Amino acid sequence: MRSGYLHYALKIALLMLISHSCIEPRAAVARYRLEGVDAAQGSLMEIKERRRAFLIVVRSSVIDADDSGASIVKEALETDARDARRHFYPYNVIARKLNEYMRKHHSMSAVDEVWQADYIIYFNLVQYRRTINGVYPYGELYVILNRGADDAKPARIIWKTKKILWAEDAVKEFLSELKRTRGER
Repeated sequence: MRSGYLHYALKIALLMLISHSCIEPRAAVARYRLEGVDAAQGSLMEIKERRRAFLIVVRSSVIDADDSGASIVKEALETDARDARRHFYPYNVIARKLNEYMRKHHSMSAVDEVWQADYIIYFNLVQYRRTINGVYPYGELYVILNRGADDAKPARIIWKTKKILWAEDAVKEFLSELKRTRGER
């Protein structure tokens, strides 16, 4: 009886070892490129001297299973300016905080089109949570470095929130990191 169980356990272990060796390593998946879009992570130091920002709020229909971000970058680059404001409430919550930052520090300005932006602030709206006295948009905030005419590197995600947050908390987290990077108070 025991030798049958041991034989069965060895077969399972061997199958697990074989299947594990056939899976592509996660590092290789993270280097995935899609039509000139590189989804590798960067840092906010890359936008330290850049000023022009474009805000997009999207309720994405794409789920990025490999977590490379290539689909998010592609969707952000293809977004029309009218579609960027479709989700009025979360857009205004984030825009209000960004406008406060712009008035205080004068180190960011808004543009009207994606191609004019140095970087794109992309809020992926996941859900609306409803309470007795209000509705709260939750999602993830991404900062995407836009490719310029003189840039050799393709557009890519350089920062994102650590988890799904309320829209105002997500933009506060981004602005505090940006202030620290730029040496602002």
